[in-house]
Amino acid sequence: IYEGADITTLYGEITIPWDNKLFRSQDDGLTWSVQTMSQSFGLLYFLPSGIILGIDVSHGDKHIYRSVDGGASFSPVYTISSSDGLTFTTLNSGRVLLQTLSDSNDLYYSDDEGATWALLANIDSGAGGFLQQIAPLSDGTIFKDEFHVLYRSQDGGQTWQFSGRGFRTSSVFDMKFISDSVYYALTYGGLWRTNDAGEDWKLCTQFHLLGNVFLKNRFAINQTGGVTVIQDKSLLWSNDFGDTFTDITPFPDSNLNLVFVFLD
Repeated sequence: IYEGADITTLYGEITIPWDNKLFRSQDDGLTWSVQTMSQSFGLLYFLPSGIILGIDVSHGDKHIYRSVDGGASFSPVYTISSSDGLTFTTLNSGRVLLQTLSDSNDLYYSDDEGATWALLANIDSGAGGFLQQIAPLSDGTIFKDEFHVLYRSQDGGQTWQFSGRGFRTSSVFDMKFISDSVYYALTYGGLWRTNDAGEDWKLCTQFHLLGNVFLKNRFAINQTGGVTVIQDKSLLWSNDFGDTFTDITPFPDSNLNLVFVFLD
């Protein structure tokens, strides 16, 4: 199931589309339900309202599909230029963006939860790369990587600015922020911090992770400089915003789904 499948974890549910079937689990993968579909989805995207968007990868299909009944049925709503290398993100305004990886690198948008779509930009007007699968910052900033370079946009993807002197990654897995200028990004390379809204980045601590490692909920921050992070099989703690870390305790398993809570 896992090899080549798009695994989505959202709202306490794990979903895996595979070979005309949708596998769903609500207990961290202990038990699964199987739902047969007429489409073979290579990508599913869940909106906060529960509406599901999907891209059928069978027979060269290039349609966006939409489900309003929890995935029981899907209807095609729009034809796109390519079904390769697709990434979604949802802006704070509710607008949904879909980036394609094609000759034109078309960027599409929807303002009605995927019911209708229109072209926002192509490669000549700033589109391209892979939208990062993280929630926008409080000021609406979103991120993408292109040729392993990180970019940021504050106008919903219409224009992009280089974001990442010193930053090396192909994907950002999680991002948390203290303010709109100070935030942390978790990547396969480690935990990074920026103090100037993504202009410059510093590597706080480096990871050595290979393969499909679950990288959500692996770090937490607070407003007073506390940073805790799981690195390899240890729990690290910092009280100076990640400048230095102390190894607190070992973990038996480095691939845990944890929830951190700071107590005053």
